[in-house]
Amino acid sequence: MSHPDFKALFIEESRKYLGMLEAGSACLDGVIPVPALRDLIRYAHSMKGMAATMALPGIERESARIEETLRGVGSGARGTGPELRAEILASLAAVRALVEEYGSG
Repeated sequence: MSHPDFKALFIEESRKYLGMLEAGSACLDGVIPVPALRDLIRYAHSMKGMAATMALPGIERESARIEETLRGVGSGARGTGPELRAEILASLAAVRALVEEYGSG
């Protein structure tokens, strides 16, 4: 695959993961089932890895922040609730903006 192909694939996959993270964030208002939390962590981790591969440090950094926050929920260091959900959604909006900026460049 050429660089433009990788870019298109990155944007497509990023949008998919962002959609799944946004949909899954509804669980963050209360008790989140362990499998759902693991999925959210995996999606954020995948976004981070894809961004690192594409040398996109802003997306990598924000995805890492989401992953670490979700890991904090899993370890019990962070609680769930509307504040956590708002924090995750704000980070996802930042990632989405960066992905779209990259896609338009």
